Amino acid sequence: MGIEQQIRKLQEKFHALNGIEFNQYNELLAVDINNDSAEATIFLQGAQISKYQPKGQAPVLWLSEYCEFRKGSPLRGGIPICWPWFSEFEKNPEAIKKQYNGSQPAHGFVRKLEWSLDSISSPNKSITVLKFSLNIAPNEDFPFRVQLELYVSVGATLEIEFRVLNTDTKNFCFTSALHSYFNISETSNTSVTGLEGINYLDTLDNWCTKTEPNKFVFDDEVDRVYQNVPNEVRLIDSVYERTLSITNTHSPDMVVWNPWIEKSKQLNQFDSNDYKKMLCLESANLLDNLCELSPGDSYRTRIIIRSSELV
Repeated sequence: MGIEQQIRKLQEKFHALNGIEFNQYNELLAVDINNDSAEATIFLQGAQISKYQPKGQAPVLWLSEYCEFRKGSPLRGGIPICWPWFSEFEKNPEAIKKQYNGSQPAHGFVRKLEWSLDSISSPNKSITVLKFSLNIAPNEDFPFRVQLELYVSVGATLEIEFRVLNTDTKNFCFTSALHSYFNISETSNTSVTGLEGINYLDTLDNWCTKTEPNKFVFDDEVDRVYQNVPNEVRLIDSVYERTLSITNTHSPDMVVWNPWIEKSKQLNQFDSNDYKKMLCLESANLLDNLCELSPGDSYRTRIIIRSSELV
């Protein structure tokens, strides 16, 4: 089915809802949301949220101006879903790797697949709730039967719930992350609080375990896995004069990532100066916090992103 036909079908299904549009971005289809509280864009490929912007504010999420919007290629920015493994496949626990034959691409595969948009509802003019789903049958690359669901509530806050249901007859393990790219005014104007005293793995220093003594400021490349983090972490931006609070449920780990100068030159869909305008704070279940589901069992993680005036 072509994108134009998909758009017609979605328009027929959701025609009664105000503030909902379906648009084509090059090779990809997205739903654009506009209510009294905020604007958002979510692509059906990967159920990837690419935009969230409360009214009267700068965008909360960062999306590269160099996105190609091509089928099978995840967007650089927004909130990609990394599942059923995170990062380089070889860096995952043995329980993950032994489930598959040979090496696999980084960050799993569901961010490249087309999800179904099952429902949209608006309990009032300030909130829009969407449900996306993806049913995966056993195949050469993934030998399990699984149902994934993503619930997104767009309002004064952005609320995301990711669910995994094991519909197979055998156990399986996974790691995962909501790979959130946050929009910042400039790295020198931002800091992160809530990670003080937390152990982290420094992937740039041979995965050594270290401890964050103070609020975190950015002056170099960073790629860290903070373990067993508090429920709330805050991103403070002195120029945008706001605090972004990220509240996590059932995501005990957080990845903090910024590629800085040299690595920015190597990334696709990424300008060499984009590192100044973005920071990833990724809610995750990694390493020792991997998830194992028995048949019929489910997992859910929830994050709430709130923007408030800096005081």
